[in-house]
Amino acid sequence: MAEESQTITINDTDYNVEDLDAVQQNYLQHVQDLDFRMRQTQFSLQEMQAAREYFSQSLVRSVETPAEELANE
Repeated sequence: MAEESQTITINDTDYNVEDLDAVQQNYLQHVQDLDFRMRQTQFSLQEMQAAREYFSQSLVRSVETPAEELANE
């Protein structure tokens, strides 16, 4: 079974990755790596935002609720 060539689209033009020179392939690898790292960072940011919201709400609740009530939870 023949393997399909990997293609990329740049400014509405398709290019076979294997036809790119070494420098262009290196640029492509950087772009792909940065895209991956940006997705990871966005995922981590979502987790941090959710954790911050939890701790912020916990802080507010702890200062607004008598200590005896918090101990019973």
